[in-house]
Amino acid sequence: MLQIMSQFMIHYQERIDTVLARTDLSVIDKLGSFINVIAEDNTGTDYLAGCPFITFYTQVSNDLIKVQEMVKDFFEHQTTLLEQLLSEAIQNKELPEQTPIKQTAALIISSIEGGLFLTKATNNPLLLNNILTSVAFLLKK
Repeated sequence: MLQIMSQFMIHYQERIDTVLARTDLSVIDKLGSFINVIAEDNTGTDYLAGCPFITFYTQVSNDLIKVQEMVKDFFEHQTTLLEQLLSEAIQNKELPEQTPIKQTAALIISSIEGGLFLTKATNNPLLLNNILTSVAFLLKK
């Protein structure tokens, strides 16, 4: 189980690192690509909870603390990366300076993960797209 989790995390991190390294994108475009990386790998798959990390987390015994810690660390790392992107966007005047960084990062992560779960639970593939479109709209200046 730990090896599978590690492989998923490496896969996502490599894709996110590729987005963050792009110098041809504005910070807002990087943010959009970051969100898509997290969301798009999950929409065509059959994870019980809509997301591999939530699926693993809910299926492991409470005795497998290491898996739970890995999931926690993954989401904390994604949140930190989002906070850094949001801060950079504010510095570059791509987002309003009063944008609450921590709260906005938490909103984005929870919107994606909740959207993945609800898309799976309702069998409505448009739901996640609607959520991502709404988050992008909220972030526009």
